[in-house]
Amino acid sequence: MEGETMRVLVLDDEAAIGRLVVRIATMSGMDAIAVTDAAAFEQRLLTAPPQVIVLDLQLGGTVGGTDGVEQMRLLAERQFTGSLILMSGFDARVLATASTVGQGLGLKIEGVLEKPLDIVAAKQLFAHLQSKGQSVSAERLLQAIASDELDLDFQPIVTRNPNILQKLEALIRW
Repeated sequence: MEGETMRVLVLDDEAAIGRLVVRIATMSGMDAIAVTDAAAFEQRLLTAPPQVIVLDLQLGGTVGGTDGVEQMRLLAERQFTGSLILMSGFDARVLATASTVGQGLGLKIEGVLEKPLDIVAAKQLFAHLQSKGQSVSAERLLQAIASDELDLDFQPIVTRNPNILQKLEALIRW
C-alpha cells in the first residue's frame, strides 16, 4: 500500500453524518465516500475495496432492513482484513459489546465513535490509522531524504551547576 491513498467507506443512514465523517477522513489525507444503503455498501466492497470502514450500528429503514451487526457478519464472511470503526448514538456499553462481537468475528476493530460525533476524537482516530498505514521502509526513508522532508535539530545537553554545555544531541525529525 506504499504511496497509495487509504480508502474509507462510511455506511450511515444519516447522509449528513456520513458527509461529516467523509470530510474528516479527507482532511486526514484519505480518499473517503459515504453510502446510505446496504446495496451500495456491498457494491463498494466489491468494486473499490476500502482499507477502513466506518459502520453505524443503528441503521434505519432506508438501509434495507439491516443493522451494523448484520453488516459486521457480512464483512466477516467476506474476510474483510481492513480496519473497522464502529459508530453509534447508543451508550458506550453498546459500542463496547459490538466491538467484542466484531473481534469475535475476526474483524479488526480500530475504534469507536459516539454520536453526536466528537470531531476531535474522529480526527485523532483517522490520524492514527493514517500513521499505521505508512510503514517506514528503506525506500520510503530514501524518498524522504531526497524530497527534503527531514529536519536536523540539535538539542543542547547542559549541566546545572556549573552551567556548562556538555554535548549536543542530534535529532532528525520527519
